[in-house]
Amino acid sequence: MNYYVIGLQRAEQRLQDRIAHLKDGGFDAKPFYGFDGSQIQLKPLPYPWDDPNNTNYFIHEKHVGMNLSHMALWRLGLALNESLCIFEDDCVLNPHAKGCFDACFGLLPNDWDIFFPAHCCVGNSQRQQISGMLYRLFSIPYCTHWYCINIKALPKLISQVQLVDSPIDIALHKRFQGVNVYAAIPRMAEQLNTDISP
Repeated sequence: MNYYVIGLQRAEQRLQDRIAHLKDGGFDAKPFYGFDGSQIQLKPLPYPWDDPNNTNYFIHEKHVGMNLSHMALWRLGLALNESLCIFEDDCVLNPHAKGCFDACFGLLPNDWDIFFPAHCCVGNSQRQQISGMLYRLFSIPYCTHWYCINIKALPKLISQVQLVDSPIDIALHKRFQGVNVYAAIPRMAEQLNTDISP
């Protein structure tokens, strides 16, 4: 499995800082230059993903760029026939994240499709403890600052998650169905300068 950090060419220093941070934490991650939303000319559009009458949320160019970036990386993984461990350039590892990751990854059942070392908004969602920090979830959690995709799940992921009508984590939550989802609880990383729910 290869480790990738999604970042932008116009934010090269931010990307290199994140690569250095991950290397210090034990992860040898490669840069993956994504689509720059600032170069996509779109008007913000409402995305009432959970309520057709809700127009308080909007999809902006940055959401489109992030969706396309993740989708392009999935296709690279499929072309290279490799499982992926994906970080975004705002992922901040918690202390001992590498040891926790290795322990959880070693406990993953062979049926795993997607594993979230970090996430948000799990709250009291239905789950089953496998061992220690590793849990099986029965829906995709939110936040994509760190997740892993098994090569066997990439064709289904690419097929099911194509429509760009919401941020990428909501798109995964809505559309990536019939898969085996695992997560570390508590999560192993936070997001830079962002408060996120447990």
